[in-house]
Amino acid sequence: MHEAVDENGNKVLRPARLVDCPDEQTVIDRICLKREQGKGLREIARMLDAEGITCRGRRWHHSTIKTILSRIGGDVGRAA
Repeated sequence: MHEAVDENGNKVLRPARLVDCPDEQTVIDRICLKREQGKGLREIARMLDAEGITCRGRRWHHSTIKTILSRIGGDVGRAA
């Protein structure tokens, strides 16, 4: 979600826009593969951080992994 302004000038939350980015898609594919292998959300986030792969310039959080998986219909499950 991101903040936007409606036609009356009120701040509102809107879903973030998805963009086609091959580099990000590669990371998303890795997240899905690790999840299929039974890795937890926090474990995936730590792995990406350890490999120096950033989330748009920032550290990964399990909630970000959860959001990505839920958007593409993947298994969200446990955060461990």
